[in-house]
Amino acid sequence: MTFGDIFKKDFLEGFTQTISFSLVVETLAVAVAFSIILYVGYLLTSSNVVYSKKFNVTMSMLCVVTAAVVLSLQANIALSLGMVGALSIVRFRTAIKEPRDLLFLFWSISTGIVVGGNLYGLAAVLALVMLVGLMVLEKLPGAKAPYFLVAHCDTAQTENAVEEALEQLHIRWRTRSRSCTAGRIEMVLEFNTKKEKQLLALLAQVPGLRYYNLLSQEGEAQFT
Repeated sequence: MTFGDIFKKDFLEGFTQTISFSLVVETLAVAVAFSIILYVGYLLTSSNVVYSKKFNVTMSMLCVVTAAVVLSLQANIALSLGMVGALSIVRFRTAIKEPRDLLFLFWSISTGIVVGGNLYGLAAVLALVMLVGLMVLEKLPGAKAPYFLVAHCDTAQTENAVEEALEQLHIRWRTRSRSCTAGRIEMVLEFNTKKEKQLLALLAQVPGLRYYNLLSQEGEAQFT
């Protein structure tokens, strides 16, 4: 297809000049149905401590907006070309912290495009595959979240005693930071273990250990 073919009459006739009201209602109703599926799916698979209802509502309704835009592009070629130019300059600067949220956003936009193109079967299969895949993958075991031990020691001997406590429980660790001041050593160790209580009991017997904090990092890590 050449650039001149774009303006040929037979090409322009491929675009519907008017969209029936029944088609609009049908498309938007299907889009709303899929937006409810997205909303419930995000709610059921959400494992975050802080659940954002605003994000869930915005993400699910984005499917309806996208379906309406795609439906309007079928009516007029001039509108479709102008929409491409208008959307190309849009920039979203909201930071997405969770990769899972980005997946749902892309899923919502893709569903809106598919529904706007009246491919309802494809949207249904996509929803089924995504929901089953998310639920199955969430149940699979992953690497245990690592721990951070923040220890405040009086002397270097105390620091060695803390490391010996880790070795006694066969815990592999790596030193993240070590700072020394007058009469005090502060170190941060990262490790992965299931023996938290045994470790705390050993650290309580270390002389010269002023105080210590055992923190769990949000996320996953794997030690080799």
